[in-house]
Amino acid sequence: MATSTVDPDDGGADYASLSAWEAQNRDLVTANDTETAVCTAQSGSVDSAASVVLAGWTSSDAFDINITGDRTDGAWDATKYRLELANTTYGIFDIAEDFVTIDSIQMDNTAGSPTGDSAAIISNVGVDYTRIQVSNSILVGGRVTLRLADSDCTNGYYFKNVIYGGTAAAAFVSHDNGTQNFYGSTFASPANGLFRDAPATVVAKNCYAYGNSGSAYVGTITLTTCASEDATGTAGLQNIAYSTSAGAYFTNVTGGSEDHHISGSSDLKDAGTDTSGDSAPLDFSDDIEGTAQSGTWDIGAIVAPAAAGAPSRGLIMIISNLKKALMMYPVAAIVVNNPVERRDVIKGKWL
Repeated sequence: MATSTVDPDDGGADYASLSAWEAQNRDLVTANDTETAVCTAQSGSVDSAASVVLAGWTSSDAFDINITGDRTDGAWDATKYRLELANTTYGIFDIAEDFVTIDSIQMDNTAGSPTGDSAAIISNVGVDYTRIQVSNSILVGGRVTLRLADSDCTNGYYFKNVIYGGTAAAAFVSHDNGTQNFYGSTFASPANGLFRDAPATVVAKNCYAYGNSGSAYVGTITLTTCASEDATGTAGLQNIAYSTSAGAYFTNVTGGSEDHHISGSSDLKDAGTDTSGDSAPLDFSDDIEGTAQSGTWDIGAIVAPAAAGAPSRGLIMIISNLKKALMMYPVAAIVVNNPVERRDVIKGKWL
């Protein structure tokens, strides 16, 4: 398994940009090898060298292409690796190869007036896919932030992503065939949330979608506990406001500084479905941060913070043992500062 480092800050990395890494155009099948790009940013510099067109490789299910980055806490983080540049007409990352996995990457198409196929990630019209996976990522901007173009894709897996800012839609599916799975994700757009526009089967579970001037969910989508800010979501999970003070109770919904963490008051809390028994890779049991889902699952990419509760068993044991010690030695502890180390003394005995 070949692993390459990508870091715009580190001269010792294998590549200074993701576009430079892509230019390898490896034949992984002949080499009996897989390829993984590990993207970091030691000093927080942005990767803005060029849009990435992943093409000219030869891959298979056994010898695939993997791109991974710095895992975030679920909100955009300018201290970690991010691919960020403006492309007014196309995606800043074009998946033009099969068997591709993208995980824990931040991508922002910053085009001010995006048109056509402007996107953060786009799949290529000229390629039929067997498998694409995008997970634990934050995708922002463009006309359609995640654009799955007119071609076949047998299995698409998109889970634990925060996708927002596309002026026409957060995610747009126009694959001709196959099944596209969206799990545990958050979609937000000034127009439409998750949009199905072609015959491919679209399945969504535990998602939240917001579309201001359009609809949260558009087209025939099989929904399981999917919430919406309008009436297009799962029954009982409709009309949940995209707001910081009602409904979803997000941390920040202001354009340019979005933070889609939910509070304990959110209608998305304890409203989801446990999907850990679904087929891999959809059998996860945590959120975009790596925080475990527990009890009744939360909806969206980020689970609500744990409620303050009773002391842990470990803390109770410590308190209990301390009480026993004080009963045995009723004299208050004296703290002695030793130039070498600090020790506690009770009745002159070292503990």
